[in-house]
Amino acid sequence: MSVVSYSESSSDSQDGRWDDWEDDEVSVPMKCLFCAQTFDSAAVLFQHAKQAHGFDFLNTRAALNLDFYQSMRVVNYIRTLSLKDPQFSATTNFSIDGTEAFLADDAYLKPAIADDSLLYALDELDLDDESSRQENLARTANAGESAALQEQKLTARIQALEQQLIQREREAKHVSQQFEEYREMVKRQFYDSVETTAAPVSEAAETFAEADGSDYYFNSYAGNDIHMQMLQDKVRTEGYRDFIYDNRDIFQGKVVLDVGCGTGILSMFAARAGAAKVIAVDNSDIIHKARANVIENGLDNVITLVKGRIEELELPVKQVDIIISEWMGYFLLFEAMLDSVLVARDKYLAPGGLLAPSASYIYLTAISDQEYMNERANYWDDVYGFKMSAMKERGPVKEADVDVVPSSAVVATRALISEIDHGTATPATLDFTSSFTLQATQDATVHALLGYFDVAFSRVQATCGPSREELAQPVYTSDGSGAVAPKALWKQPESSMHGFTTGPHGTPTHWKQTVFVLKDPIAVAAGDKLHGQFVCRKSTSNPRELDLEITYFHVPAALKNQIDDARQHAVSQKYQLREPTGPVRVRFAPSPTGMLHLGGLRTALFNYLLSRRYGGAFVLRIEDTDQTRLVPGATENIINTLEWAGLTFDEGPGRSSAGNYFQSQRADIYRKHAQILLDQGAAYRCFCTPERLESLRTSMASQGRPPAYDRNCRHLSQRQIDEKLRLGEPYTIRLLAPNPVDQASAHVGQFDDAVHGHMHFRGPAGFDDAVLLKSDGLPTYHLANVVDDHLMGITHVLRGEEWLMSTPKHRALFTAFGWPIPQYAHLPLLMNPDGSKLSKRNRDGPVQQYIDDGYLPSALVNYTALLGWHPESNQELFTLQELESQFSLSGLGRSKSVVSRERINWLNRQHIRMALGDSERSAVLVKKACKELAKAPNCDAHSADERTVHKALDLCCDRLTFTSELFSKASFMFVDPDLLTPEATKLMNKVPEDSRIPIISCVLSNIQSEFKPEWQSLVKTVAEAAQVPNKQVMMMLRFALTGQSSGPKIPDLLDALSIDTIKRRLHRAAHLQK
Repeated sequence: MSVVSYSESSSDSQDGRWDDWEDDEVSVPMKCLFCAQTFDSAAVLFQHAKQAHGFDFLNTRAALNLDFYQSMRVVNYIRTLSLKDPQFSATTNFSIDGTEAFLADDAYLKPAIADDSLLYALDELDLDDESSRQENLARTANAGESAALQEQKLTARIQALEQQLIQREREAKHVSQQFEEYREMVKRQFYDSVETTAAPVSEAAETFAEADGSDYYFNSYAGNDIHMQMLQDKVRTEGYRDFIYDNRDIFQGKVVLDVGCGTGILSMFAARAGAAKVIAVDNSDIIHKARANVIENGLDNVITLVKGRIEELELPVKQVDIIISEWMGYFLLFEAMLDSVLVARDKYLAPGGLLAPSASYIYLTAISDQEYMNERANYWDDVYGFKMSAMKERGPVKEADVDVVPSSAVVATRALISEIDHGTATPATLDFTSSFTLQATQDATVHALLGYFDVAFSRVQATCGPSREELAQPVYTSDGSGAVAPKALWKQPESSMHGFTTGPHGTPTHWKQTVFVLKDPIAVAAGDKLHGQFVCRKSTSNPRELDLEITYFHVPAALKNQIDDARQHAVSQKYQLREPTGPVRVRFAPSPTGMLHLGGLRTALFNYLLSRRYGGAFVLRIEDTDQTRLVPGATENIINTLEWAGLTFDEGPGRSSAGNYFQSQRADIYRKHAQILLDQGAAYRCFCTPERLESLRTSMASQGRPPAYDRNCRHLSQRQIDEKLRLGEPYTIRLLAPNPVDQASAHVGQFDDAVHGHMHFRGPAGFDDAVLLKSDGLPTYHLANVVDDHLMGITHVLRGEEWLMSTPKHRALFTAFGWPIPQYAHLPLLMNPDGSKLSKRNRDGPVQQYIDDGYLPSALVNYTALLGWHPESNQELFTLQELESQFSLSGLGRSKSVVSRERINWLNRQHIRMALGDSERSAVLVKKACKELAKAPNCDAHSADERTVHKALDLCCDRLTFTSELFSKASFMFVDPDLLTPEATKLMNKVPEDSRIPIISCVLSNIQSEFKPEWQSLVKTVAEAAQVPNKQVMMMLRFALTGQSSGPKIPDLLDALSIDTIKRRLHRAAHLQK
């Protein structure tokens, strides 16, 4: 067994980059079951137990047919006996017969000793050596047999072994799945180490939103799915349509601006309503499809489409009469699109012009929904009768949830917390603080507060809707059910206003409602009131997200005059609102320090498949900050290899203009973010010299302590820092790591990994003060990685497990910036068949080697997908499209995967067959084979045309591992065979000499026409005419046509060759007999 180890000297101090399989690992000795002796492998340990202690574990397990869990119980039972009795180590004879009670006792599933690495190794043992025994028997039986017979038997043996391999892999998969359940119980012990004494990180003050981060936001609207979701929302789409069509008179002959036009639907509504000119603006690539939509509907003479940000554009008109825009986000203000609409209003709307919609209102109410709490908030409190509190979301800031809540869950009146007049609002006024009072309408338990919004359309911007004072009047408030009051102004026909609601009382919309789960439920009686304050601000790190804080307290109806007393017990909760169900965005971020290797291809593949499975984006980012280790041509090799494998990236070098995807060209961004952390006290300058750091490492190592920085520069005064800066002393910038024992920051070291499950780091490996910016001003991997993942909107990070130890640092950085943390999945190592770690220096490492060896892209992708991913079915063969539809994170396993050439060879044979059954793929395969045949010596280039090559492939695909073998396996398809070789002579001598000419003559007499006969009947006819067995006819034909003792079936061979070729070769064979 191996575990990931950590070394600051190999990572932070030099910004070290390890490749996917090159983490530092140490071998953990395995203690004998009986005595204190240790061993490096389970196989040697069990051999020792057999010889020294008289217990044959492997044979006992096989004889008693012990399952996985019973094997675990045996190990822990014997270890328990050894711990209880010191004399047990002298045992020389031990056995079990399968009737022992401990074999069914789950108490023995708990490890008897800590860090028992033997438990990890059990799943790697060979469960059945039947294959080896059969191979020995086969070798003995083959002695003295003819070469032909041995070849036939060997071929059959290979096919049988391939089937056994498939079966063994299925069995191994089953054992691995069993072991995962047990491993979870043991695993945590390997990650709990010495606690450090770092000070807690300072609370984030003002952070920074990178300007180019907005481009990634706009790109998220370039796909079709999000627009289909919005268009299918009838409340939204028909609300706009009805306002426009019901008020054609105010659109007639007007100039209209559509901000964020998407598919162009609102622009087309306006054009159909009589607008003279419509200008549609969008900054995402959806604008190209919108242009096609406009043209298809014959409206391109009215609608002009412009790509870009409204803040930066100069439109072809100076003023517009109407601005329409569907800008609303979750909780109305999420995504900050209203800001852009207000900019457009100030730049282009003519005096007296109209915005549609013209006003919006945000409401708050209270809900009681135990079903929702059980399914979402409290799920981990009772999982089949067990508590799993460690799985709950941690940290001082909670995620606001977005969901559809039934109106029956509403148990209080609503409060208006924000009214926005679109004609007068400014971006600055969209942040708001509002007091609220909610009155309970029934006895209930309040689990959460609920936010939603209404929008109103007016014919005249000056009459945008009811004022805050009017809305507070009884005629506008709800009756307690949450429904919009019948007398609400925008619902009145005579008001000429339109509108819609996103509240729980209306038809559900794609905006849903926003749920703020309370820290503790509140029991209320009818008439009780909840008083409080609601604060809504744009996030300082990403202005398209929202930071929210709710302070509230409960005042029972009987104590309504004691509000001040109740306020003393107010509770304050912070929330953040970010995209809860948005598209998956993943990245493959290789370092161009070498050619792409198999581990890197697997990481890229799993990221690609996740993006395709869930309709997201696959980003290629080149992490080239360490310029000293760059290998010329490596970047090109990475890109070309991904393209060869069919893994098309959506964003990356040369693929998108949304941003720069080379980290070496983003240094200013990283320095700016490092300065942010300095300014808010989450990082500090370190002036320690390399000599001091080396001395510190040496000293700590001599004391047996893991290397970690001692914060020598953490407490420098500002005067000392200024003096060192004045003197020009070089410095690095270090992260002020959180204290893992501090409850406010403990969540940094605890997280759920999609592969390894719940992780808990308490040692210095995850919490030392990592270097973020080196003395040369370039970032370390940690800073650049986190900043780029955030700015590029990465939602899931799939990477090698060597980065598992760095994850607490990365989570600490996300937290320090106040950014949402992506979901992590750390992929296990790849291993050689001998159990050693696969390295890029191995022949089986570089992907280019597989390409050069002739593997098909589809076969290598199929093979790579199965290195750690387990499909739900027993399916073995996959196309890339099938992988895209079936891949999921839940199928990823923790066990290391062994790279096997035998396995990929089998898959390559299968994919050759599969390709021949598909016209498009077969054409590619034939062209590949033609190029290879052109290089084959003695091959007649004229005869190696695509039609003949296709026939040859069909004829020999069962015997081909690579298409490059085609000439050696089927040379007879391209050149006349040499009939004087020893193999050909031996085959000819199997046919009696006096039968050879008659057989050839009979065949020739039956194929004089240009039309091929039915070959099976021909063989029978010739055999009867020549008075020889059928077998002799077929051997003579094989000799004349191929000169080989084995090959395709004779009928298939005759069908593949032309009549002229068959005649010519038969005449050659007959001439040889004279």
